[in-house]
Amino acid sequence: MFERYTERARRGLFFARYEATEFGSPTIESEHLLLGLIREGNGLTRRLFAGANVDLETVRKEIERRVPMGEKMPTSVEIPFSAAVKRILNHTAAEADRLGHSYIGTEHLLLAILREERSLAGAVLLDMGLRADEVRKHLITLLNEQPEMEAQPATEIRLDTAERLVQENARLRTFIEDMLKDPGLPIEFRDNAYWLRREGQAAEGPYCSLCFDIDRRFVRKLTAPDGTTFCEYCTHHRPRS
Repeated sequence: MFERYTERARRGLFFARYEATEFGSPTIESEHLLLGLIREGNGLTRRLFAGANVDLETVRKEIERRVPMGEKMPTSVEIPFSAAVKRILNHTAAEADRLGHSYIGTEHLLLAILREERSLAGAVLLDMGLRADEVRKHLITLLNEQPEMEAQPATEIRLDTAERLVQENARLRTFIEDMLKDPGLPIEFRDNAYWLRREGQAAEGPYCSLCFDIDRRFVRKLTAPDGTTFCEYCTHHRPRS
């Protein structure tokens, strides 16, 4: 199932793990998944929140109000998904299938969270007026207005489980912090890739974020005829399982 996830959806899962470490949680909970979607911050999900007049910073503050912050977890520690999050991940495929989508994006993750009404994340969104049926209708309207907004599943690497995804990216935070300490090599993440910014020069990139996160390797992404970018190294050399 996880090979259907778009790059943004996969990044949202990684950020969910990051949020869990920040809260000091031994498991990745629904609130961490919601915060991961907010931190990813691009694509249809942001437009769905905006259409419902929901401020993302308000969502974060409400979660922080309800969930006490614990001691931060080391990024090297394996953090499993909670039972609620596993149910949400199962809902994502059902939501994508219901809409006739071959891919699973952050919008499907949002709908899946809304379906899990008893989870903390689902309760927060319900309190802010979001309802699964209404969000689903808004999503269909957005896609009908701009069909090209439909995402394609990530092709750089296939994964059997989301757990492996977050494990492979566990060193991201440490790597980025190390890079930011080096004033000669500032790095910026945008458009699902890394860009290098040198003083007085235009941003250089895009570089594959997966190659850097896992191998600390800067690999320039190539542009396909349809305008999408891809990493040739990931496509031809990274092991698939």
